Amino acid sequence: MIRHSVIAMPTPLTWCNHDLETHLRNVATLVMCPGEAAKQEQYRNVRIGRLGRGINAIVNSLSVITGWPVKRVRTALGISAYLHDIGKALSIYQREFEKCGKENEILLLDGYQIWSAWVAYHVFEGLETLKILRIDSTPYIIGIMLYNDDIYDAVIDEYYQLKDKYKPSDLEDLILGEIQIGGLSIEEWAREATTKFIQEGFYPRPSDVEEIIKLLKHIEEICGGALKLNHDFYDYVKTALSNDTASIKEAAEDMVDKLMSVVSRKYGDFVAYVITITDYIDSWVHGIISRKYGEEITQITFKKYIKTKKPNYRPTNRFTD
Repeated sequence: MIRHSVIAMPTPLTWCNHDLETHLRNVATLVMCPGEAAKQEQYRNVRIGRLGRGINAIVNSLSVITGWPVKRVRTALGISAYLHDIGKALSIYQREFEKCGKENEILLLDGYQIWSAWVAYHVFEGLETLKILRIDSTPYIIGIMLYNDDIYDAVIDEYYQLKDKYKPSDLEDLILGEIQIGGLSIEEWAREATTKFIQEGFYPRPSDVEEIIKLLKHIEEICGGALKLNHDFYDYVKTALSNDTASIKEAAEDMVDKLMSVVSRKYGDFVAYVITITDYIDSWVHGIISRKYGEEITQITFKKYIKTKKPNYRPTNRFTD
């Protein structure tokens, strides 16, 4: 009898000490069902109730200004939260994690937000086509694209300017086109960044699609199975992603052009805000706040959401440990 050995494939990472699937599930849980997160020991130092009320305010406001029901808005926001880092599943980024623990090594993760948005673009497309979820998905895809250190301060600063008069009508004043990234509008930045990343080799290959679909299937575990999908949906997304990899530059440019032509793109910064807050809360409880933002984020951005200045676990360098 011939025995075939099974080679265990490494678990995709989002940081050196945190696997990608767990992180995606954690962030989506904080967004979609914070009550479930409150039951977990790892969040004992997080003010989950306050976080939930803050997210509810944004969900209700987005529902008012976009005209979509609250339940659909929260579902879309949860999907965005789950997909925000899925671009890191690409082999080009996973190879970077081989540098973890090595001195004087810098992980190059440029552009993964673009590819996370690319996956989200086809996920929402599949949900709409198969009549699983009907909603204007543009803000929820743009929000993933905006989850980026380069524009983080601009989004947070803009939000806090209105924090004392937070009403649905005030959100109309937050127009995405006013944010500048290195002197470029969001539209200009998205187009130039996509071209740059592709030229530098940071783009999806056909072999990456299987790993993306494998991660995507875990979305059904969020909040006790709040989102029910089927084989047709996964086949749809897999086919769309696979087709794009054959001419990724054209596919990415077409996606950016379509997204930027929709008026509701200006609400993407609120989706980015929710993703950023919950992402950093999950990184904080695991002790993986970056040196660049560690003190600033703890003291300013989500100070009101934590009970102590100390994370639950030993702090580590997000990019090099």
